[in-house]
Amino acid sequence: MLNTFGRQSVEVTREILMDLRRTDLALMLPETSSTSKEELSMKLNSALLQKETLLSLMKRARKCSSLER
Repeated sequence: MLNTFGRQSVEVTREILMDLRRTDLALMLPETSSTSKEELSMKLNSALLQKETLLSLMKRARKCSSLER
C-alpha cells in the first residue's frame, strides 16, 4: 500500500481503523515519517481507554436494567 498509494494512504487507513476501534489492525500498518511511534502509541492508548470506558458503562447499564426487573 505504501509503495503504491503513498504515505498518506497508510495514515488514512490507520485513522479509519482507529475509528472502527480496530487498534489491533492499526498496529500492523507500517510507520510513516509523519506518524511517530510516540504519537501512534498515544492514539492507541486513547482508543483503548475509550473502549474500556464504553464497556464499563455497558456493564453498568445491564446491571441497572436487571435490578429494575
